[in-house]
Amino acid sequence: MNCLIVDSRTEERAEVLEEYLRSNGHQVLRHTDQLDALPGAPIPCPAWVELAQNRDIVFLHVGDYQRNALQFFAHVLPALPVFCYTGTAAPIEIAAQCSSPGIHVLCPDPTGTDAAAGQRLVAVVSRWLGCIEGRSDSGRFVDAWHRVRNLDVEKENSLQALENELGIILMEFEWTPEMAVTIELRDRLRTVKALRADWGL
Repeated sequence: MNCLIVDSRTEERAEVLEEYLRSNGHQVLRHTDQLDALPGAPIPCPAWVELAQNRDIVFLHVGDYQRNALQFFAHVLPALPVFCYTGTAAPIEIAAQCSSPGIHVLCPDPTGTDAAAGQRLVAVVSRWLGCIEGRSDSGRFVDAWHRVRNLDVEKENSLQALENELGIILMEFEWTPEMAVTIELRDRLRTVKALRADWGL
């Protein structure tokens, strides 16, 4: 798919998203400038229309830092599938337009602005794309919307914590898949199993 990322922040969030998309075989154009228009210029300005031409999917940062994101969304992207995201709170207008199942979806929780923001964004984007890639039926975007919006954030955070704990233990033991599981390692892994049971995962 031909993807457009519009995110003018200099943090690594959009870079992580771009790398993920490219690694999965998608073509990516990343727009790193503000969505500005000259005073008195028509809205949408021709540069915005050109930016979105021939795109299959748009990933749009809609936070306060992205000027004119609302106008770009409303005037250029009504017929394009759009995954909206923000590090903080989304504009009410965009949240409302993404509230019904369809081709526009808003990431259910702010990604934050720390170093892990890109990984959190990709974790949700991968759910959305998982319903879209390889399908051509008309219901794929509605299914994808539900996969994103029905995301249990607390459960996802618990799973991430389990994954981190498991990684720490395996690194401590310098374990590789070719190695046998020792009694000591098995004992340490019981803590991860106990956490999983406690959290109902």
